Amino acid sequence: MKCSRRSTTWRGSAAAALAAALCLLAQAAVAQDAPARDTAVRAAIRGAVLSRIGVDGEVRIEDLLLRARDGAEDAGQMVATPEPGARLGRPSRFSLSLKGTAGQPSTALGYATATVFVTATCARAARPIAAGAVLGDADIVEGMGDAGEVPLQRLPSAGELVGGRARRALQEGELLLPALVSAPRLVQSGDPVTIRLRADGVEVETRGIATQSGGPGDT
Repeated sequence: MKCSRRSTTWRGSAAAALAAALCLLAQAAVAQDAPARDTAVRAAIRGAVLSRIGVDGEVRIEDLLLRARDGAEDAGQMVATPEPGARLGRPSRFSLSLKGTAGQPSTALGYATATVFVTATCARAARPIAAGAVLGDADIVEGMGDAGEVPLQRLPSAGELVGGRARRALQEGELLLPALVSAPRLVQSGDPVTIRLRADGVEVETRGIATQSGGPGDT
């Protein structure tokens, strides 16, 4: 059977058109997935940041760059983990993974780089404070503001800082972080303490003696 040149040309054109259509459909699917992935990653980063700083606040994420494989669309299962050295106000990297289910391990997806800004209730020095001085109520002012370029870590409240000691000289308005103010020792070694254990809805209480001094959050 002989085929005319016109028939062969038509078939070639049809195949090319079909390939082009499939390519466009694939590109459209990727374009539709991109906003969902971006939203999921931003939600995961926001959750990770709020968990680290320990207070509620406004999180703004800029210059987001993703290096993640497919599967990064489920905001409810996405986990973002700040890598060592992450700071607010500067480009930082977050490892991305999906939560494991039914006892299965989490699945690594890649990473994201972003600059994160936080506006939250922060404790600052109300006046210049000398190195070694013990902070009182009058030394601390608390209010909503930009946390600035600081390590991604817990932002202590004014109440937690009262009784702490300045590790170095502090300027008025300076953000008070654990690296700058030693936590007050609420428990001294040898003090009697109450120990409460909670597990599976059961609480057990007993008494003991502190083996070392400690402040809020110490274990």
